[in-house]
Amino acid sequence: MDVAETLFAERGLDATPVAEIASLAGCSVGSVYHHFRDKTALLHAILERLSLEMQATTQAILDPGRWKGAPICAILQGYLQFLMEVGRTRPCLRVLDMPEVRQGGLMCEHLTAVKREGLDALYRLLHDRRDEIGHPVPDVAIRLVLDLIVGILKGRRDPFPYPSLLADLPDDLFVDEVVRAAASYLQLSSTKAEP
Repeated sequence: MDVAETLFAERGLDATPVAEIASLAGCSVGSVYHHFRDKTALLHAILERLSLEMQATTQAILDPGRWKGAPICAILQGYLQFLMEVGRTRPCLRVLDMPEVRQGGLMCEHLTAVKREGLDALYRLLHDRRDEIGHPVPDVAIRLVLDLIVGILKGRRDPFPYPSLLADLPDDLFVDEVVRAAASYLQLSSTKAEP
């Protein structure tokens, strides 16, 4: 599955022959087909594994106990640094953006639900600190900031069809600037990231 995940992320499903997956994994083609009906079944197994991994890591990074006493800027900075690290260490996560995944019915719906759980958890963390927010409508401001963050991260990870003007910015500077922009829009009473 690791080999298939890497190849699918680099080339896509159709451009990845089962024979190459088997060869790089050190097994036979028959062995691959013994465990998986076809490449689509293999992709579904990979997505299920990624889904469970995403749930666990999201729950850990957004656990309210982890952020007890931390201001909004610290939460956003920690969350974004975590995502940058995941992007650096797990480039195979690009498999989640494959057309076969986006159009994949139930698996696509499941992955969207997992991503939504994480976004909802981050929303709750920020909403619990709404007294820090000077924006006249804190709820709307939080939702807008989170949507902007999702969009800018997606554009940074996959600049097609809209190229990112920040793609060449080092991760730490990118995180600082996104947090600074969010703090400005939210009109935070404190823009320090320290708890």
